[in-house]
Amino acid sequence: EADVASKQNSAGSLARRMVLIGAIGAAAPPAALSIGLAQDFRPLESIDSTKRVITGDMNSESAQKAIKIIKDTRDRVQSAVEKLDADREADFAREFAVPPPSQQSNFQPPVNTDVKDLRWASAQIDGLMDGTTKADTERVGRILISAFYKTINDTSFRAPVFGEQGWIGQSARRAEPENVKRLR
Repeated sequence: EADVASKQNSAGSLARRMVLIGAIGAAAPPAALSIGLAQDFRPLESIDSTKRVITGDMNSESAQKAIKIIKDTRDRVQSAVEKLDADREADFAREFAVPPPSQQSNFQPPVNTDVKDLRWASAQIDGLMDGTTKADTERVGRILISAFYKTINDTSFRAPVFGEQGWIGQSARRAEPENVKRLR
């Protein structure tokens, strides 16, 4: 009886795995499934930008708009880093387009306009590249967006507000060098 139960458990486990694999396959973008981009875990340092091959028109209106979005985002992030260096309690939520708590809902978080723009810009830049370079630019885009979310979701991201509940703890978190390093 124990052997029969073991086989039934094994069959049930296999069925659950098959359903999970099917669901993942259905949810993943077709391009990621066909060329394995969903499993591209290269770090940023491993991507060599000197070997890029541009096949599209870098002077097109959409390419120039995409480049401007990336540069503007870079400038805002640099501004946030400078604010943090000057004042550990500085509020740089505006630089990351994070709405104030009064405009947030637990039921449906707001779409971050910066992330939406970065995704669009990344897709435009990806379209200008040859196949090999496109894989690199797609990976860089995913790293960029992942780093963006990692920063705004960090426990030390929110600026402490004097007198607000928890401000002493948040101020202490912002003062810890390891937290500052993560935010940088």
